[in-house]
Amino acid sequence: IVSSAPYSDANSILNGGSVYLFKKSYNSEITQVAQLQPDDVKENDNFGYSVAIDGNYMVASSVFEDSNASNSGAVYLFKISSNSLNNFSNNILV
Repeated sequence: IVSSAPYSDANSILNGGSVYLFKKSYNSEITQVAQLQPDDVKENDNFGYSVAIDGNYMVASSVFEDSNASNSGAVYLFKISSNSLNNFSNNILV
């Protein structure tokens, strides 16, 4: 289960955004397993504006990320396994 908070101020970064991953156990208990925020997140990037999961992969957008140009955006790809969460690609500039 994935939930996004693109306007969150996690780690004191105004509107940097965060994505939260949850796991549902066999007894239907839901627990948070990760809070994600890219290393390069900056103020007003809005990481997690859009999120999607397909199998063991998750993508999250950062619509106002500035690496390519002002507010050009980026997409981050993560691989999820039972024991870890790996940032498969630092970011994919759009």
